Amino acid sequence: MEWRCLEAGFSSSDEDRVVEIQNRVYDLIKKDEDPTHGLLYGFFENFNSEKTKIAYKKDLKQFFDFLKENGRSFVVTKIKVEHAVSFRNHLNDLELKDSTINRKISSCSAFWKYLFKREIVPKNIFEFVDRNKIANISKTRALENEEISCLLQAWTGVAYNEALYNAVLHVFFYTGIRKAELQSLKVKDLKKYPSFCSLIIKAKGGEVAEQRLNDLATEALVKYLEVRINTFESLDEEDFLFVSSKNTGQISATLIDYIFKKTGEYTGVGSWITPHVARASFISHLLDKHPVQKVSKEVRHKDIKTTLGYYNRIQKVENSLVGDITY
Repeated sequence: MEWRCLEAGFSSSDEDRVVEIQNRVYDLIKKDEDPTHGLLYGFFENFNSEKTKIAYKKDLKQFFDFLKENGRSFVVTKIKVEHAVSFRNHLNDLELKDSTINRKISSCSAFWKYLFKREIVPKNIFEFVDRNKIANISKTRALENEEISCLLQAWTGVAYNEALYNAVLHVFFYTGIRKAELQSLKVKDLKKYPSFCSLIIKAKGGEVAEQRLNDLATEALVKYLEVRINTFESLDEEDFLFVSSKNTGQISATLIDYIFKKTGEYTGVGSWITPHVARASFISHLLDKHPVQKVSKEVRHKDIKTTLGYYNRIQKVENSLVGDITY
């Protein structure tokens, strides 16, 4: 059964059809079945990660459950801004984390944005729902493993943009590279060794450093370069390593920021994700396993106090050394 544009003031027969289709949508979510047709299929197939699909599915189910339990229509053409705001207030009453509440609202917003593009609803009602303010969140907050994994699995297609996005994200999260450092990389800066690859990075103050790539970052880069050659039919050692879809020169800072923002929105992790968040995550995860002196050298900090700043941010009260005292 195909979805079509539902104009305001549709007939009673049209309304019955909407209710019937929407019931099928709700049943799919309620029964936790895989969406294989119609509106849900079109929405969920935009996501490559199964974890992302599951997360969005749970969030949408919770919203529709809320509507049903409160005697409100769960027909998408009848759901109003007031219902979306009430759902946000309901989540607040459950005393969930602000970040969790915002993620659930973002999931619903992504679905309504999809409905709007398909001309099924007149507007995205969740655009009018204020998000909760999150305290102590800065651009340098380190992401959890699951969040990073979700971001790195977002782009698996063979189109140039997807290959570019995937490679950029992998290099950032697996090297802790700075944005300006990535922009200046050239094809010749990718070095091949018998068992691994590395990048020659022009760091702050004119320092040149060599950064080893792990297998996942190497695989993402190789795939990107293959797609790039197939797309533009040429690749020279003096070319910039990362270029835009128009192949007009080095990748811009604006495009890099866009890649992070779009991936954060696409996966539901958050549109606030930035290249510096990737660097903070890289440094924080290294500090979990290695001495601060080694980490400081690895990430090209001139002053170890800078590295210690990341270390202090990842300390949690539950991990206090007090627990090790046994008088």
